[in-house]
Amino acid sequence: MQGLLVTPAMIICRGYSQDFRQKVTCISKYDTQFHGKTRAGQPVWLHIPGVHLLWGVLITSHQFVSIYLTVIIRIANQSMSVAEEVEATWPLTILMNSADAANHFIGENHTESHGLTQAQLFFESIVASVPPNDLIRQVRHAADVLRRNSEGTELSWAGLLCIVQWPKNVLFESWFQGSLLDTYLSTVAKHVATHNLALSAVYSHLQRPAAELHLNALHHKLTLILLSHPKLSGDQLRGVYAIMCAMQQLYLANIAKSDDDSSKLSHEAFYNDVVNVQVNLVTDFNQYLKFRREGDQTLFSFSRFPFVLNAHSKARLMQAETSTIQNGRMGGLPFLQPSFTLTVSRDSLVEDAVRRISAAPPSMLRRKLRVQFVGEEGIDEGGLSKEFFQLIVRQLFDVSYGMFSADEEAGTLFFEPTSPASPDEYRLVGQLLGLSVFNSIILDIRFPPVVYRRLFGMPITEDDFVNTFPEFGRNLRKLREMTAEEIDSLALAFTTTQSSFGDAHTVELCPNGSDKLVTKANVEEYIAAIVDYRLCKSVAWQFDAFASGFTTVCMCEALRLFRPEELELAITGSPILDFHALQRVARYEGSDFTAESPVVGWFWSVVHNDLTAKQQQRLLSFITGSSRAPTDGLGHMELRVIKNGVGDRRLPTAHTCFNAFMLPVYSSREVLKEMLLLAIENAEGFGLK
Repeated sequence: MQGLLVTPAMIICRGYSQDFRQKVTCISKYDTQFHGKTRAGQPVWLHIPGVHLLWGVLITSHQFVSIYLTVIIRIANQSMSVAEEVEATWPLTILMNSADAANHFIGENHTESHGLTQAQLFFESIVASVPPNDLIRQVRHAADVLRRNSEGTELSWAGLLCIVQWPKNVLFESWFQGSLLDTYLSTVAKHVATHNLALSAVYSHLQRPAAELHLNALHHKLTLILLSHPKLSGDQLRGVYAIMCAMQQLYLANIAKSDDDSSKLSHEAFYNDVVNVQVNLVTDFNQYLKFRREGDQTLFSFSRFPFVLNAHSKARLMQAETSTIQNGRMGGLPFLQPSFTLTVSRDSLVEDAVRRISAAPPSMLRRKLRVQFVGEEGIDEGGLSKEFFQLIVRQLFDVSYGMFSADEEAGTLFFEPTSPASPDEYRLVGQLLGLSVFNSIILDIRFPPVVYRRLFGMPITEDDFVNTFPEFGRNLRKLREMTAEEIDSLALAFTTTQSSFGDAHTVELCPNGSDKLVTKANVEEYIAAIVDYRLCKSVAWQFDAFASGFTTVCMCEALRLFRPEELELAITGSPILDFHALQRVARYEGSDFTAESPVVGWFWSVVHNDLTAKQQQRLLSFITGSSRAPTDGLGHMELRVIKNGVGDRRLPTAHTCFNAFMLPVYSSREVLKEMLLLAIENAEGFGLK
């Protein structure tokens, strides 16, 4: 039998060999004698010499033989006679009846990853050998069989997932998505609640290419439904819910993987552009709030599946939730939109902010912020609020102020353990982060990821420590790799050194830590103690005050939707800088100053072609006060390019609170490049002018 490929066409024309008929008869007799089981508890047909069983197919060492399982499984399950089986078409018609085969193959002989991979190879072979019209007909027939047989059946989740492991040129076809994929999804939706994480466990065995392909197929189907039916109801709503159920199981499998697992997808891969752009998410979120209040499982909302929503959408929902509450208190009158006016002096910015923000009730802090500087006229239309944030953040996060210390390698700031600052000042920092989200203002701050993880109550890890203190973290990991003799020679105790304004003192990591030496046997305990002390215990009151300030402003239902990385993105902006998108939305002001003006063309040419990534960040910071883009990208940012006189000796300037770039008219591209680099490389702080 080696090298023989039996095609579906041979099944249809009943091209069975004498050898095959003898094998079927033999297997049928064994099945009757042993009731389909061997002493090892496996079906007899698993023990055909030289042949391995896979769902829907028998595999020789070289080629796929698609005919045997069609007959054998039905006989083994006693679901039909050989004569009836001859009338069957090909293995896809017995999908559900091969559930036991999938379980035995995967559970006893191979890994689930291997089984899924072999299914992919099998379907690639089928696509290459079966005429398209026959393939379409058989896939649709298989979908009908699956639909009929899935009712009340104990599912093989591995076998079920195998049936959609088709190549890309089939998976995205409308006839496939409307038949077999559609039936797969409806089966998942019906059974996933009672089987909890069973499908998620199987999804975890998908390798990265297969997981990406499957996820993209789900995105494709979801996108087509939403574009074709802006208002979901009936079958469309049930179809979307089924997609979300499957996607949720894939997402849960994905986040359970470690960060160094090469098969892990980014959380951004689960975002759906149509959901984030075209769906009325505010209305959707109100449905979610109703679901949270009433617990009615029939109330569909994309907010129940927050992995499809990006950080920008979640920030909008946080703002919308507060606006809904505030509008309700104001009788729903749009002209009575409430605001929180913060009056501060430039000479006592921090003190005034602490006093006035601390005195305001949480509901007041969730209103639109309007800033008034003492002794200055003007109405805050956004520029003054942005300037306030820039000024106060620059002061609070200056290392010399004493609240935060910097790690140059990590490029981040962390709480200073021996800070002279008060809890009120740390609480103010947390409140400022919350206010920035509600007012869509990007803050130019860099906390390590552990700060955002702790805000969500997530446990700290060794990776958090390495990300926060890279050099210290590497040394700890080197300690783990040392021999017992090498560790003993260091004479380390369960202590650490803490510096305070140039003076160092010893801190015990446990009771009598000075007397407890580090050994090979307790090195893991020592590392865990160092991590816990540095990230938690040494900065306990600082973090608690900071977290209290943040939750005072942001404690709302929408916060539940965020991941830590997304909250960071909402606060500090996106590192992805698309200056082409920014060029498309730029507005030009000044006499005879347009996008076609030579100096404007030179400017964008230099930005796109001559500036390094770091210089582009400096330019953005020079213009806006932040080196990062809004959460929805530079294409959604307002930029005013204003003509600022003529002359090769004039430097470009900027008004960061208004995103206004003042560009002189130069005589050549070379001069423009020279003056632009001179300006951005020598700008201090936020480049305020």
